[in-house]
Amino acid sequence: MQLTEWRSLLRLSWYSYKHAFFPLLFVLLAMLAASSGFTTVLKINQTAKNSYQSANQYLVSGVYFRIESRHSDQPLTKLDYATLRRDGFTKLVPILRSSQRISQKDDANPRRIELVGIDIFALPASSFIQMSEGNGSSNNADPIPPFWQSPFSLIAHENLRDFLSTESTWFLTNGNELPQIHYIETQELANELILDIGALQSLLEVEHLTELLVVGNLNKAEQSQLEAALPAHLKLSSFRSGDDAQQLTGSFHLNLLAMGILMFVVCMFVVMNALHLLIQRRINHFRICRQLGIGRQQLFLSLAIEWIVVSIVMGLLGALLGSFLAQQLTPSVNQTLQGLYGVRVTYSTASYWQYAGITVTANVLGTLCALSLPLSQLNATLAKIRNSRGFVFRQQHHVWFIAAILLAIGAYLVAVSTQGLFFGFVVVALVLFCGCSLLIYFLPILLKGLFKLVPKSKVMLSWSLADSVGLSRSSKIACCAFFIAIATNVGMNLMIDSFRNATEQWLQQRLTANYYLYSEDPKEFFAALSNSNLDVRVVPRQTLLADFGDAKVRLNSYPTDELYQDALAFEHSQESPWPGFVAGTHIFISQQTANHFDLSLGDKVIVSATFPSQKKPKLFERTVAAIYYDYGNTEKQMLLPQQVFDKSVESRLYALHVKPEDRERFDNWYQSIIPLNNTNVVGIEQLLITSMQTFDRTFIITGSLNIVTLAVAAISLITSFLLINQGSAATHSLIRSLGIPNLKLSIWILFQYSLIILLSCLMAIPFGIILSWLLINFINVQAFGWSYPMILSSISVFKLASASVGLLVIAMLIPTYIRAKKPILKELKWLS
Repeated sequence: MQLTEWRSLLRLSWYSYKHAFFPLLFVLLAMLAASSGFTTVLKINQTAKNSYQSANQYLVSGVYFRIESRHSDQPLTKLDYATLRRDGFTKLVPILRSSQRISQKDDANPRRIELVGIDIFALPASSFIQMSEGNGSSNNADPIPPFWQSPFSLIAHENLRDFLSTESTWFLTNGNELPQIHYIETQELANELILDIGALQSLLEVEHLTELLVVGNLNKAEQSQLEAALPAHLKLSSFRSGDDAQQLTGSFHLNLLAMGILMFVVCMFVVMNALHLLIQRRINHFRICRQLGIGRQQLFLSLAIEWIVVSIVMGLLGALLGSFLAQQLTPSVNQTLQGLYGVRVTYSTASYWQYAGITVTANVLGTLCALSLPLSQLNATLAKIRNSRGFVFRQQHHVWFIAAILLAIGAYLVAVSTQGLFFGFVVVALVLFCGCSLLIYFLPILLKGLFKLVPKSKVMLSWSLADSVGLSRSSKIACCAFFIAIATNVGMNLMIDSFRNATEQWLQQRLTANYYLYSEDPKEFFAALSNSNLDVRVVPRQTLLADFGDAKVRLNSYPTDELYQDALAFEHSQESPWPGFVAGTHIFISQQTANHFDLSLGDKVIVSATFPSQKKPKLFERTVAAIYYDYGNTEKQMLLPQQVFDKSVESRLYALHVKPEDRERFDNWYQSIIPLNNTNVVGIEQLLITSMQTFDRTFIITGSLNIVTLAVAAISLITSFLLINQGSAATHSLIRSLGIPNLKLSIWILFQYSLIILLSCLMAIPFGIILSWLLINFINVQAFGWSYPMILSSISVFKLASASVGLLVIAMLIPTYIRAKKPILKELKWLS
């Protein structure tokens, strides 16, 4: 065909869309939802990954090591820093960090924020990242003054503007007023306030430092030289690298990406159904084109060109919308990752075109795949005088059962022969596809079985069930989308409910004290406590990094009295694990440690640790007596008795046991000393509430994607049933001509839809339970090395299934209403 003929054909095709507005709208909305959701997930993941490399480096780049104190009794001082500088170590940057409560005047709800002081003059000129001011400052539009000279100023990320009121002055608990806050846009900042280190020391009324950042990487020789020059109370430690941090949070990101891809696939189901509906609405247009001598290949190519253009446009719009959504969700994701994994995630901006390119490519490929089946059915339709609905599906229906068996075998072989998160999600995908194949195979069989059970005297019920068989075959793609949405919702909700229940029980069991003290320097607190006449039992929870072979593990102290023995929950243990643990012959290891190092009860472990009070490493050769649950902890940990640790071992967490009758006195006393100390004491009730709130925030995004996936599945079913209604117009008009009222017919048609939805939901529930088991015992173990008991709540499943079916039945009122409004004369045209 010549260029002018192609142009005329494309223009004629576009004009034909005015007769199919709603199907076209469904296609556009589905493409927009798929591309925006996909972009949102990609950008959230990439934002977090890009910021890992600069974690804990603030406005300093190229930092891989830091120097810090071994114990709070001997903090890092200015003299230590000056001594190291005189010894030739000039690439050291002093940092002072402090988590503080800040409040406005007469404010009863103080807010906690991290203050970070930096010695800007110690930075090499090439390492300080240039700052660009955001949309104005907090109180005026003047440029940001140098924050290392008076009048001092605070630097914060633009995203903190809403968290911190810009119109009021903030005060520390000691009464000192914070400097003016200026907001900037830079990817190196997260949820902290930056200021000059001297100004921060004056505000906090302290002289010590928190750490020294070592600018630039160190080879092994330089590392050894620096360690040899350090005083005994200081140590050199490395930052968690970007790769380590990405591996640490890999499950979170892969889970998010999997949900995004799942939503994209379900949206493509909608596109497929809507395109099929569009093509059927334009079937007369295509027949006229064929009669004018236009070949089928030219028609199909013109359709492909049309939808490639549409997919590109919707991909660009979806990438724009997804970028906006990602920007709105990033603070919540940052807070989740910092709370769960201890990874400081900064804000970052990335090129729109980078994500637009990926999204448009995925959108075009997905659209072409979605277009393939409607085009094949159009090809068959144009080759026949009449379209025989379901002729494709009646051929070799048993193939779906064979495919389900092969997919199940494939999932089992992948699960038992491979390791890694990627293959874990491959298993999940194979299981879902297996379920879809079984749905396509069994749904018509179940409907036929119900038809045979109904007495022939029930004419309309018999017709409704008989017609449902063909309806299920014609709507199999939409039913698969709904199946995946239900199975995913059931699986994710059961997993989250099980994890939440296990976490809550574990916290209630492990939190044995009334209060917990978090402090890097608790001397002031304990001095005040000794003068309070309060009877408080203090239990330090000490920790020490140790060598286990070529790997690092963390040794934690654990009290051995009866209260703490009852609080420790074991996954596996010997018959009497505690006597050997107290005697020093046995050790307890976490579930993560056991899975990672393939350890089991009775195995011998040799751990080497250097105590701050000793120069030589101390060896611990113990037998594994128990494997304990340690939900949510990413580190490999082992427990040793409290008496093994001396006072030189660092402790920043203390359990405070207060008698019930003294708790009110303790609360009043603590409130009175808050301005005098830099500590955080949290009651067990508040700790439980905060922990569970953090837990709930973790799965907000996943839950939202589940809801969106279910909504998209509803749209898929609507478009599918609209298409089927169009093909069933002849049958419906014949029934109406026999005297059946339109309302009664519409009710029976709605019954058909509801029955298919209900059966699809019932078949999806077992696969949702299987999916939940895989997420708990396969995916979670691959990602973190620990699992938890699966709780199968029939009430929860029933509520979820009922809500989903109810939502879909309500959604089916749309195609039912559209069909009911069609005049009988218009339907009778199909009989001519």
